Amino acid sequence: MSRSSPPSRRSWPGRPADRMRKVLAAWGEHLADPHLPRRLTELLTHTGFTVTHRSAIPLFNAGYDSGAFGAGLIGVNAAFIPGRAGVTAADANAWAENLVGLGAGYFFSLSRYLFLASR
Repeated sequence: MSRSSPPSRRSWPGRPADRMRKVLAAWGEHLADPHLPRRLTELLTHTGFTVTHRSAIPLFNAGYDSGAFGAGLIGVNAAFIPGRAGVTAADANAWAENLVGLGAGYFFSLSRYLFLASR
């Protein structure tokens, strides 16, 4: 079982900062539990599983590359966030254009977590 970290752990240099916060809050609405990775060992143990392995799988994109994972998430986010957390379609488009326009200054980092458990 694996799960992405909450949006606050994702590192994007979007500007202005207040729009970036709104975008991340809106994106966070797709998560059933944004804090699951830190609680998963306890939840699995309490339901009879033995956690045998845990690891982090980092994603890192420095400089904008349209084929990179972080760049692909821009479009997914921009389609999901309008109408959530006060983000308008114009906000979403401006946010996406800002990130793409960063070029070499673009930075994306995300940790994913892998848990292996057996019963």
